Amino acid sequence: KLIGYNSHGYDDVMIKYLIQNMDCDNMDLYRMSKAIINNDRDVVNYYKYEQSIESIDIMTFLASSKLRVSLKHLQVIIKWHNLEEFEVDWDAPLPEERWEACIKYCINDVLSLKAVCKELESGFKLREFVAGETGLNVESKDPVKIAEYTMSKAIAEAEGMNVDKWMRKKINENRPVGEIVVRDLLFPFVKFKTQRFRDVLSVYQNLAFDPAVEQAKPVDQRWGHPMRFDKMWLVFGLGGLHHNYGKKTGKKKFKSRGLIHKEQPGSQLLMPDVSSYYPSMRIKHIPHKLDPHFLTEYEKAYAEKGQAKAAGNKELEAYAKLRLNSIYGLYNSLYSPVYQPAVSYATAINGQLMLAMLIESLDMAGVEVLGTNTDSVTVRVRDEQMEEYHKVCKWWEEATQMKLDHDEFSAIYEQSCNNYIATMPNGYVKTKGSMVPDLQMLKGYKHPIVQKAVIDYFTKGVQIEKTIRECDDIYDFCMTSKMGTSTSTGARFEAYHRGVKLQRTNRYYAAKGPESGYLYKNCGKGNQHVLKGTGVVIMNEFIEKDDYGVDYEYYERAARKVIREIKPEQTMMLL
Repeated sequence: KLIGYNSHGYDDVMIKYLIQNMDCDNMDLYRMSKAIINNDRDVVNYYKYEQSIESIDIMTFLASSKLRVSLKHLQVIIKWHNLEEFEVDWDAPLPEERWEACIKYCINDVLSLKAVCKELESGFKLREFVAGETGLNVESKDPVKIAEYTMSKAIAEAEGMNVDKWMRKKINENRPVGEIVVRDLLFPFVKFKTQRFRDVLSVYQNLAFDPAVEQAKPVDQRWGHPMRFDKMWLVFGLGGLHHNYGKKTGKKKFKSRGLIHKEQPGSQLLMPDVSSYYPSMRIKHIPHKLDPHFLTEYEKAYAEKGQAKAAGNKELEAYAKLRLNSIYGLYNSLYSPVYQPAVSYATAINGQLMLAMLIESLDMAGVEVLGTNTDSVTVRVRDEQMEEYHKVCKWWEEATQMKLDHDEFSAIYEQSCNNYIATMPNGYVKTKGSMVPDLQMLKGYKHPIVQKAVIDYFTKGVQIEKTIRECDDIYDFCMTSKMGTSTSTGARFEAYHRGVKLQRTNRYYAAKGPESGYLYKNCGKGNQHVLKGTGVVIMNEFIEKDDYGVDYEYYERAARKVIREIKPEQTMMLL
């Protein structure tokens, strides 16, 4: 079985063509290659869908089309030693003197993909498990597609149809929904006791919008309704509820401000978190057009998640989570058989209002509410309030039919609502957003040593200089840039370092010394700094050195900047 990267779209087609046309010459292969690149379906489709070879495409394995990354990106993430590109005139014969370099480049790509696959071991195991459970081949499908395909199979079989025919039929039946009237989506038990929250509910009751129009807007221009709540803002919208301690500068814009919350004598820092919030809401309160079969399969996944977690069955638990969570985004996809935007918005909007009910009641009971984010609320509860706190939580659970878990924290170091470090009494450190130091396959790569230094500073009291200067992994100091095109001219940027033109994607670190130089990009309108304030050393190929000439001060400044954002000057106004 073959494993490739973007192999279903190119490599597999070329291999199948070659197998069936063994007498072809280089010009025939070139014409086939151009047909693939130019998306000539009349030429390509026969070979693309012909089943003569088995293969796994890691590009489609990892993510849906909007989130896909290049193999070079993955090489950066796994700290591959050689970040190599091969640039040539692809419409001309390859000069013989470059044959060896081309072979070396191809071998490097193959070996790096093998290393990527080692990092994806749990993903391969999950797909093997799903195949055993369902009989479906999901080897090259991303998590969302696995959820969609397996859920569709269960529903199709319940309706006595083949899954592929059923999916095509349902997708062909889809039509844009047009205007959604929010009043029609609201749960009858969503009610408030104070005027400021009643005003928020009234705004939703009078709101109507077109999902397609709203989704086409930039994120910061989508509908929102900030509400002043003590020292922060509660930001309502069409997604998850969140808070912001910054100064409001526009309808939905805020100047970011960090904050630190610490457990104090005589009180606890708690985060009541709704267990499986969106799936629970879907099961309890929100019907889908594909019910009862959809609901039957969804409830099965919900039960399996709990059973698998108790039994330590990681594959079943991961599969159940996929079906519960990954399906949510498909409610808004016109190209999915489970398309029904009203389900998505009913979940998100009622989810916000239900959390607001909890916030209002805790506040009325005298409990200090410190923040909220999608499915949780952060509170400080004094010892004498603990009984009342649990009474309010129990009332909320009964009113909403949801279940709350109660995590305790010793400290929360918040850069913003979605970016924070939190410590628990048992020593566990939770990080979110930009504070996560571990590299993730689909995320960007930017000097993880800075996050590590900030985490050590807040959780261990270690000075940032110590963490940064004692780090002996040069990859932790690295950053990457991929040359794109100018938004004003459309011209492609070229990268230059010490007068040498570089490849499109480059890995580098801030440095001083004789090897250092400024990194520029240019698209014909003059040089632009890629990294201001410091020279860099290009490290597309790892070379072991006794002294890398790292500009430690650059990383210390970056870490101090994050610390200042989390721990701002005490004189700064909150709002």
